[in-house]
Amino acid sequence: MAEGWELRVSGINGLIGYDEDYGIPPGRFMRIVNKIQHKGVDILVTHQPPYIPELYPNMRDNELAILMRQALEQIRPRLTTRNLDDLI
Repeated sequence: MAEGWELRVSGINGLIGYDEDYGIPPGRFMRIVNKIQHKGVDILVTHQPPYIPELYPNMRDNELAILMRQALEQIRPRLTTRNLDDLI
């Protein structure tokens, strides 16, 4: 977690999955989500896009994108491309 300009920014590195070079296993990903969910995150930076078909109409739903969406629901960052309440 980093703070600057009165914003709290947090990030989770890697795509959810088991790729040895760029992946973060789902269990580890969710442990990080649980750790930061009550920190008042304003901006969440990730490599993994969430499954939000209203925002990404060409995206196929898959378990990993759905997991990212669940992470957003838990963390509830203040700054998003659209208001999550309108999408979730």
